[in-house]
Amino acid sequence: MKTLIACGAIVAACCLPMVRAADDAKVTVEKSAARKSPDAAAQTLLAHNVYFALKDNSDEAKKKFNESCKKYLSQHAGLVFFAVGSSIKSPGQFNDKDYDISLNMMFTNKAALETYARSEEHQKFIAENMAGLKGVKVFDADVERVSVPDEKK
Repeated sequence: MKTLIACGAIVAACCLPMVRAADDAKVTVEKSAARKSPDAAAQTLLAHNVYFALKDNSDEAKKKFNESCKKYLSQHAGLVFFAVGSSIKSPGQFNDKDYDISLNMMFTNKAALETYARSEEHQKFIAENMAGLKGVKVFDADVERVSVPDEKK
């Protein structure tokens, strides 16, 4: 199994302040050496991790929220990784248990994240889901993509 770098996504007003009034041009998806070849040098990416607490955290509500994430957030220029799922409520001492949904996104750079935050699809996602949120935590970080070996069977 490959180790995946968790990254994440959005929500309402948390993303809007980071949007610069600058350039509204389309993001050019960068094709780095690291994406062309698994043996290439490391690549710097922007991890966007978002953890949602839902007012209704029933299995049905979680499934509906996950589907909304996939519908509106998974197809953006500059997005190189997307994952969404429900918390497994691990008993670990350092595990945060105050969320229901984890949204993990990896962008080519900050400009790609900013364009995503302004996108019509992102705004639709916010409009559709904001009323059902109890809380949101957003973590953004510059990360280095590093090749990992495949799991041996």
